[in-house]
Amino acid sequence: MSVSIIAPYEVALASGLEFYPSSGSSLLSRLIGVPGAAAGIYPLDNNVLDFSSNGRNGTNVGTTFSTSIKKAGSHSGYFNGSGAYFYVPYDFGTSTNITVAIWLYPLALGKKVMGEATGTSQRLFITTHADGRVYLYRGSYGLSTGALTANAWNLLIIDNDGVTTHFFINNSAAGTVAQTISGTPASYTYIGKEDSSAPWYGYGDSVLFYERILTAAERTQIWNNGDGVSSFASNSPAATHKFSIPGATIDNVDACIDFLE
Repeated sequence: MSVSIIAPYEVALASGLEFYPSSGSSLLSRLIGVPGAAAGIYPLDNNVLDFSSNGRNGTNVGTTFSTSIKKAGSHSGYFNGSGAYFYVPYDFGTSTNITVAIWLYPLALGKKVMGEATGTSQRLFITTHADGRVYLYRGSYGLSTGALTANAWNLLIIDNDGVTTHFFINNSAAGTVAQTISGTPASYTYIGKEDSSAPWYGYGDSVLFYERILTAAERTQIWNNGDGVSSFASNSPAATHKFSIPGATIDNVDACIDFLE
């Protein structure tokens, strides 16, 4: 038995529960919620909207969307290597604990994934080495030991607690580097570039920002056996959707709704 409720997309996406969106009696697709308390959630399902509760919607500059090469949801973002990117009104600022998660499909290595500002005052940026290893700059350079694979989907998760950076690729540890915070905060974070040189060439999907360190269980949740986090194609984070909760009964559905609220 299942019980249907009406809930905002973002609430369901961030809840960590498993939902089955339905239209009448027809199940459409499965949604595995991302870990909660996100600073930004960008499914890139044909838009650059923020599906967290923070409303940090992006501004698109040339990024297109693919339905053929995608990891989760209805689309991925395609970055053409000639300056296509989007930017969001967010900066990690002086946050001590940060986590960035993004699915990447590089068509070439040695390209820049994201960055907060240009010049010498960068607080954070991520780029790839020609051999697929990943650099994180946050006051100093840290280099992963593991590498991304070209022409394939890779889940990259990086966290930093103000002292140490941990790299994870495809839910496996990919290096640990001592790194401290320095630099000047910027007003925006760019996805698909850091400055004008070597912009990202390839695809990206499911961009997640956190001002905390994710647990191993939460990283595994994002990995989801290599399938990524499923999401709906929706042009409005505030839109409501009908969800069926498998196993819920009239006796326990109130507890499920209380959890969501």
